[in-house]
Amino acid sequence: MKKIKMLFVTFAAFTLTIAAFINAASACTFIHYQPNLPKSLRE
Repeated sequence: MKKIKMLFVTFAAFTLTIAAFINAASACTFIHYQPNLPKSLRE
């Protein structure tokens, strides 16, 4: 029973992680976009 529970928890974590990546990727149309740092943060 312990193995089945661990397998289910692992599968749930994997599924939620993939869902989070898909959600984050769909929110940003520019995948490699990185804005320039303001001068005040560079110093």
